[in-house]
Amino acid sequence: MKFKIGQNVKVKNGVLCPDDSEFDLSGWTGRIIDLVEDEEPTVCIEFDSITLKDMPEKYVKKSEQEDLDWSRISLYETEVEPTASRDTEQDAKNIRFANRY
Repeated sequence: MKFKIGQNVKVKNGVLCPDDSEFDLSGWTGRIIDLVEDEEPTVCIEFDSITLKDMPEKYVKKSEQEDLDWSRISLYETEVEPTASRDTEQDAKNIRFANRY
């Protein structure tokens, strides 16, 4: 595994949401909160406050309708790359727990 928990990552260009290919996740960023070493290693990412603010309302609503957590996602480690932090963990928590819509 080339990543570690707490590391900031950005979704690579052309990566679509694994639950709904209607949504392009290119450039979405966040912090790794879990790692799964498997045949294809995966990372669970909690999105940062900037990504959460810029997220399409349709993505949030569809996720909630399907009982999915729109504030995080699991992707293959090959679908993300390291990046610099754009906020604090508290900033992201404040957005996640705010009433968005």
